[in-house]
Amino acid sequence: MKYLIVLGNGFSMDFLNHIGKLEDFPLANLLSFGDKLCWPANGANAFISFRNTPNLWLLGVRSNNSTEKNTNIIENIITCANAMYMKKSHDRYRSANNKGDLYINAYKELVSFLKFLFIHFDEDLSFSRGDLDDWHWARILRSLENDSNVDEVNIITFNYDLWMERVLEALGIGYRTTVIENG
Repeated sequence: MKYLIVLGNGFSMDFLNHIGKLEDFPLANLLSFGDKLCWPANGANAFISFRNTPNLWLLGVRSNNSTEKNTNIIENIITCANAMYMKKSHDRYRSANNKGDLYINAYKELVSFLKFLFIHFDEDLSFSRGDLDDWHWARILRSLENDSNVDEVNIITFNYDLWMERVLEALGIGYRTTVIENG
């Protein structure tokens, strides 16, 4: 029998909640960590600032914004960047739209922020196999690993973090990753 498990941010939030570290990693409002994350080039605080991420800043992203406000801004950035990308691929010969460039550049800044944030989170998070003993996801994963009727388990995660891989390693469950190319 083959299984497919599709995971999103809820998995990571549940994991952090279970090990008692949900407050340390603000997954519901990642941008609230923007003033705490250091700029990689010089180690200075405030990754999200006018100096380091001017496009995000101009669009209103702030570490002290409410979750709802930052979510709305990020949704607008992603929607506009996607629309501009589609427009440029269909309309290559017209001049560039400066307002669209603001959103595309903000999108690039967002991607950089998320990359460095999750590198920081991954380095900062520690847990052991014992932390997972009574977690329902650990029971499910162990059960699938030990069931002789299970031929294959595929896990698709839409998370930026590597915590699923680290959970599998802590549980002693082998895995392999697949790279999606040109996708």
